[in-house]
Amino acid sequence: MATHDRPDPETGQRARLADLAAELERRRGRAPEPGEVFVLPETAELPVEWALLERHPMRRDLWLAVPADVQPLAGSGDVAVPAEALSGPLVLRCGHWVWIGASRLRPELRTGLLDAERLDAARTLQRALADGCLEPTPLGEENDRDPELLAWEQDVLRPARAALEALHDAVETLRPRRTLPDRVRRVSPWLAAALLLVSVGLGWWVARLERDLTAPSYDEPTVPFDFGEVRGDVVVKLAQGPGRVRIRATIPAKLYSEGPLRLALIRQGRIIAVAPAQEVGSSGERSITLQRNDLPPGPYSLEFRRAKDGKVLEEQRFRIETEETPGP
Repeated sequence: MATHDRPDPETGQRARLADLAAELERRRGRAPEPGEVFVLPETAELPVEWALLERHPMRRDLWLAVPADVQPLAGSGDVAVPAEALSGPLVLRCGHWVWIGASRLRPELRTGLLDAERLDAARTLQRALADGCLEPTPLGEENDRDPELLAWEQDVLRPARAALEALHDAVETLRPRRTLPDRVRRVSPWLAAALLLVSVGLGWWVARLERDLTAPSYDEPTVPFDFGEVRGDVVVKLAQGPGRVRIRATIPAKLYSEGPLRLALIRQGRIIAVAPAQEVGSSGERSITLQRNDLPPGPYSLEFRRAKDGKVLEEQRFRIETEETPGP
């Protein structure tokens, strides 16, 4: 039987990083363009970047931008950028769009670039969300209810958007389309009041959901880590194919007095997923859920970090290998 060499994911990743670095170098000193990704000092303490979608049609000094992060769960308002893309993997959070002043976009903090397909997808989704005419997919709706994604929105996305909105780069009248048009408010104040009551009810339901949902409604393999154990070389074997993997870590007792902690997953020196900061609870555990395809073979590290300053308090190194499929 003939054998075929499988492509090396790490080699492909290194090639993409080299291509991205070369393209960013080529753009050094140039004015911002649609599809570029920036880090902003105002949100640097949060694990989020900002992808530029388009300029404002009347104010050329304003850019419409959406958060971009490496939390792999994508909801109905998100566009996933796959790992094989130039700046992947990323998830564009189109429901948290905001206007950014062009003067805040520093050329040296340009970090990525979207391809035309993902840029167009993000623009289309953002407009649908702004118009209130989004038709979510079943998978998107399921992920919208995932406790990890709800916590990520609460701890990362909302604070990041609020930090930029507080800068007053754009006034209310310059925001994209309203969900409730002004003409409806003028013609039917009773209808506007009724819709307001509905939105308040939905807000209460989402808050209740955030409190009550403690586990996903589906099964997925879990990889446990106990930082208190003495380990040598840790090897994690994962089956090949689609699906998701939950990485769960027990918090060492010595960290209980450190205040809120984050659990971060690192690959090739880059944070690829972060569990939102939480106080040490009675469970004494943190977990991160990723798509299996976002965990190629190679070395990783899992870190407990102090939330207030990002200091690494405990680290566990391990290696992921693909589990061999039994032959016929």
